[in-house]
Amino acid sequence: MSETTHEQALSSFDPQCGEGRRNRYFKGKRMTYQAFALEQDYILTRRRLFNHALYGWGVVSGFRIGPKRNLIGPGLALDRHGRELVLPEACKLDPRDCFREGPDEPPAPGRWVLRAHYAERLTGEQLLPAECGCDDVEWNEVCETVVFSLKRLEGEEHCPPGESLCPACECLHEGDCCPPYRNELSEHEHEHEHEHEHEHEHDHEHEHHGHASHEPDPHGHARRCHACECQWAAWPEIETGGELCEWRKRRVRFALCDPVPLACLRVGIDECGCPVVESFDECAPRRLVKRNDTLFDLIRGCDLTRIRDVSWRRWHRPGELVPWQEFRHKFHNTDGTPVPALTPDQAGARPRVTDFKVWFTRPVEARTVRWDCFAISAILLDKGTGWGRVKRMPIVGVATELDEHGTPARHTHWATLVMDRRWLVDEVSGSWSDFDDGPTTVEIEVRGDYILDCHGQALSGGALGLHPFPSGNDTPGGTFVSRFRVSSKPDTE
Repeated sequence: MSETTHEQALSSFDPQCGEGRRNRYFKGKRMTYQAFALEQDYILTRRRLFNHALYGWGVVSGFRIGPKRNLIGPGLALDRHGRELVLPEACKLDPRDCFREGPDEPPAPGRWVLRAHYAERLTGEQLLPAECGCDDVEWNEVCETVVFSLKRLEGEEHCPPGESLCPACECLHEGDCCPPYRNELSEHEHEHEHEHEHEHEHDHEHEHHGHASHEPDPHGHARRCHACECQWAAWPEIETGGELCEWRKRRVRFALCDPVPLACLRVGIDECGCPVVESFDECAPRRLVKRNDTLFDLIRGCDLTRIRDVSWRRWHRPGELVPWQEFRHKFHNTDGTPVPALTPDQAGARPRVTDFKVWFTRPVEARTVRWDCFAISAILLDKGTGWGRVKRMPIVGVATELDEHGTPARHTHWATLVMDRRWLVDEVSGSWSDFDDGPTTVEIEVRGDYILDCHGQALSGGALGLHPFPSGNDTPGGTFVSRFRVSSKPDTE
């Protein structure tokens, strides 16, 4: 039996009705300014409610900082309460014009977060006669505008991420895909948890004694958003507050507590002693609203990283034999790629860099590009039975991009396979080889599930049809398979 909570709540028959009140028009109705204000409040409240519930908050488009870093382009954004921040044309970006908490002084040199806020300014002053003979001041219009603010980043504080992690699964209905909460685990499961904790402690001891350990993924399985269907129906509760604060110096009221981050800036001082923007990063803090065209692009996998090209492109499913000499030439590197350091499990190999190279459409994490992400298989014909015997060529490492200091870069746009030299001497250059006995089918695999791009998504690797580049079937992961046939190795070698 489900528990019943007795919380104080409004009745749906409440005569006051709250924010659900709107005007009802009838013949002879007398309209007052309160009635017109009610009508406007109702329309604004409902529109902002839809903005919040259907679109979320963040930058819809625009608000780009100009190349000279002194202008902010036109843009549209939504804050946490569904209010629209509309900048119809570019405006000047001067750090001194941005709101800052604290003393009213020019911003000090350092790192700051540039934020946009919904703001209102009263315009059209009107003098209304009063009973005492004095004139009351009223304002004829409200100008909706945008105010910019700066928030200081202290010390080594990182620029805040714009996109939050996907929510943890919280559905607890029977049959759901979600794991139970920790306090609902059975005693047997608790025992297993304690065993795993002891195993982790043992792993840490090994790490302190010099044993290598895998770095944990800080995001874990958080990328698997909305694992349960009921999470899509969760009410996106509007945060409390949302009041406008008065900035008396600028005679404007703005949503100080509901900023939309735009960029991280580094402020310096020019030759005249004035603060200027020296550099900026608009990717890290910028949260984006996913519009319909964006969502369709995501469905089609436009945000995925793919295989842009391979060095054996001409051989991919050509329908004709690849000459042996061309195939053999690919086992010798021609662009001077240095031999990379091998992993401990391949330390005994004799590495040689080949010309089997793969290019990606965007940078991928070099640490995820390892020898086990690739496979080259030779399918040899067994003349006695007609079976195809599969043999794997010994890939022992992968060469990736280097940084300016000559060490492996964190991200790479390409990867080159490294083979064992002893195998090459025997099978490719030697007198006796399995390639001697008739044409050989070769399959090269790139395992996209193992390779992560700079956004933490798996490489979309599936080959499509006869024109496989760029690769991918619009989903993360998948294996790129390239197949071709090589002519028999000549007897003269």
